[in-house]
Formats: sequence, C-alpha cells, structure tokens
Amino acid sequence: HATVQTKECDLVKMAVPSRALRLFTAVGSGGKVVFTPRSCEAEMAALKLPAVRMPHQGGEYWQRVLGAFASPIRSVDELLRAMQQYKRKQAPLHGLNRYVRLLPGDRQASFFRDTLPFIIELALSLPRMFPGPVPHLPVHCLEPLHLTQRQAASLLAGLFLNLFAKQPPGYPHFNMDGLYSCTREHTTAKFECLVNYFRRVHAEMPNGVLTIQRRSLPQLDFKSCTLPLAKLELSGEGRIEDDAPGMLHADFANMFIGGGVLGHGCVQEEILFVIKPELLVSMLVCQRMRYNEAIFMTGAQRFSEYRGYGWSFAWKGDHPHVPPRDAQHRLLTQATAIDALQFAGEGDMEQWEKGSVLRELNKALIGFLSPTGEESPAPIATGKWGCGAFGGDAHLKALIQLLAASAADRHMRFFTFNDKALETDMNLILALLDGVTVADLYKAILRALPAYFSGRRLFELVAESFGAQPQPPPPPTTSTQTLPLDDPSTQMDEM
Repeated sequence: HATVQTKECDLVKMAVPSRALRLFTAVGSGGKVVFTPRSCEAEMAALKLPAVRMPHQGGEYWQRVLGAFASPIRSVDELLRAMQQYKRKQAPLHGLNRYVRLLPGDRQASFFRDTLPFIIELALSLPRMFPGPVPHLPVHCLEPLHLTQRQAASLLAGLFLNLFAKQPPGYPHFNMDGLYSCTREHTTAKFECLVNYFRRVHAEMPNGVLTIQRRSLPQLDFKSCTLPLAKLELSGEGRIEDDAPGMLHADFANMFIGGGVLGHGCVQEEILFVIKPELLVSMLVCQRMRYNEAIFMTGAQRFSEYRGYGWSFAWKGDHPHVPPRDAQHRLLTQATAIDALQFAGEGDMEQWEKGSVLRELNKALIGFLSPTGEESPAPIATGKWGCGAFGGDAHLKALIQLLAASAADRHMRFFTFNDKALETDMNLILALLDGVTVADLYKAILRALPAYFSGRRLFELVAESFGAQPQPPPPPTTSTQTLPLDDPSTQMDEM
C-alpha cells in the first residue's frame, strides 16, 4: 500500500487502500438510485483476499436449503425440522420458541404469516444478491467493502436461518446457535430487535449503502505532538447512541467484533449491534482485530429503541428516525470498533505500565482518526471504554481518549454514564489543562504511573504536574463492596 504523511502531529505514516471492494453498481442520482449486484472477484484476486463460504456456492447443500423451505412454515417446530434438513445437528430453538410464545396472538400470527416468509424469501435471494464471492477482510486489509442495505438484509436472513458454515479460525462465529439456545429475558429482547428489523425492511426496504473498513496504524510518538488538547464536552447523563447525533460513535468492542451479541452478551457493543442489525455483517467478513487496528462501519440504520442494560436489557419499541444520506448513499451514521485490553482480576495493575498505556493510546488513535482524511471531522462520542468487566480505570481511560482525540484533531463528547465522581474529577482537571499540549499531558501521565503504585490518585498526580497543590491521601476505608461481573452496573461501559 502507498503511504501518506498525516497532519496529526506528523505522528504516523498512514497506509491507504489501493482500491475498493464494491458488491454493486449504481445508476441514477439523488433518491432515485438503482443498485445492481456485481462481483468483485477481480479485485479480490488482485489483493489475494479469501472469500466467505456462501451457502449457495455449495450445490448439494443449497438444494437441501431450497427443499427445506419449499412448503410454508407454521410453527417453531416446523422451522426446526426444516433447518435440520440442511443442518442435521441443529439444536432446538428454545430461545425463538420463548420469544414466539410471549407474543400477543395477532403478532404471533403475523410472524408466521408475514415476517418469517419474508426472511426465507430474503435468504433464498442470496444467489441473486451475490453473483460472485464475498470477500473476507483479514488482518491489515485496508480496502473498504461496500454493499447495499438490500444485500445486508439477505445476509442477515441467512444468519437468522443458520445457513452459514463455520467460519475460518480467527473470525467471529456467524450463527444463531447461542441465541437459539438461550431463554433469558434479555436474549428474548434481542429477538424482538431482530424481528423488528425484518418487519421494518419488509414494510420498506432501505435503498442505501453500507461500508465496512479496517484501519491500521504502524507507529506513534505522542511525546513530540504539539497539538493542543481537543475540546472536551462531558455528558453526565444519556447514551452515545441516543445523544450524539452526527458524531462518530465509539463501539467498545471485543477483538472479535460483535462480541457476544449472538449469545448471552448484552453490554454496549452487543446492544449497538441489535438495535442496528446491519452491523452484524461485520462479523461475517472481519477477522479479529490486532493491537493496532480498528474497524469503521458507516451507514448502518437504527431500527429499535431499548431500555435497561445487561440482564435488564429490554426492547422498548420501533425507532422510526432515519438520518440523511451522504454522496455515497450511506446514512450519516458511523461507528468505530476499538477493543480494550482486559485488566480484570490478577492483571488489573498491568494497565499502569507504560506498554499498556501505549497500546491503548494506539488503539484509540487509530479508532479516532478520520478514515477519509476530512479537514473537520465530526466529534467522537465515547465514554468509559473498557472500564466494566474488563477492569479498566475510568480516569486513566478518559485521559487516554482525550489524548487520542486531540492527536486525531477531533472534539470529544465523553459520557460518564451517571458516574458523578468521575464527572467531578474530570471537571477539576480540565480546568488545569488550558494551553496544555498532547505531549505535555502524555508526559505527565507517564510520570504519574510509577507514583500510582504508592496509593496516589492518577488525577491528583497529573494535576500536580500543571500547578495544582498536592492533596492529602484519602482516609482508609473500613469496608469494600464487590459487585459481581454479571451485574449490569459493573458493565455500563465495557467491552
């Protein structure tokens, strides 16, 4: 790949893609664009990219699929028997059965009369939607993948019916076995979100484009960056997906993108992927992220409202708002997937080592850099990244993300998720950072790391670097309370 020098403190040489992977052609302009599926086999061959094993590319297997759905499906048991014709070890659909049983009579009838036949129709259109191979995006593949929302709907219908084969090593699972086997209330809510998506696209198929793109960053050097710190806005209440329209939304990701969304998991990333199901396509095509990679997803539409978090997650209803589109016919929505290091348990002190700080800085920077290089990129909306079940320190992660946003030349809106103590501390230290550069704050954090092991608070140590008076140590506590990792209050910010 060619390289270009970025303006972000001249920190890095950013590799740029040599071509795009486009699974369609477009004819027309404005709102009257007609998309026609196309093969990108030539581009894949030039780049030596591997291909997804598509269900319709196995002749005998696809014939079994066609035979399984030759007759109408009128119950979950009939659906299971149909699926067992092409997937002989298909486990019982307990999760789907629970969802259907809890539906009111009219909605239950509508599911089998309208929604499920439409899902089957979408899945059986895979050969027409994908006349050629679908590329996998392996580690450090920088080429953007463009597909239509109609093509995504076919892939998601195939997922719902468990049509896809086992993924190669290093790729996320792309099947519904985890959800189908789980009968907890929060997984029933996931079915509500997914079925609502299919109900919406059945009523009106979106006519737009989705883009999935990996980004990688070979090196960085914050100690030479003289850019001023970015503008930081604190939001004590609200949620990234509700209260940051038009911004780049941080996906607190698993290294295997999507995390546990197709199973029990139900924290920030998993919720994002079920209220915007088109994001699930990234799980089919993206290999696990390396330490210096992020994944950008542009154009995914939100279809559902929700309440709760973790085990209390519940579907709240339809989300009717549709944002405007850009010149490439993509909705003006963008998420950046960045996976934090896990420090929970015996490794919790490792986050205070320079190597860990540099890794998280590198990860946040590549996630915050503009994938298109625009002069005034939208602000980044983020929060307590990696600070729940992964055990990260919220104060340290806040400063790391402030450095990364500043080096990426983005303003930042930081959601504290009702953490009043963090909000107070952030306001106190921000008052001391006027005129401070990225290099100044970075060096102050590094100086503070060794002293932290003596029991001093990070914000106090950093503040002293910029003129604050030393604070007396806090009084010893007489008791502590430990929340279990599966308590939603400990997962408000992860994964």
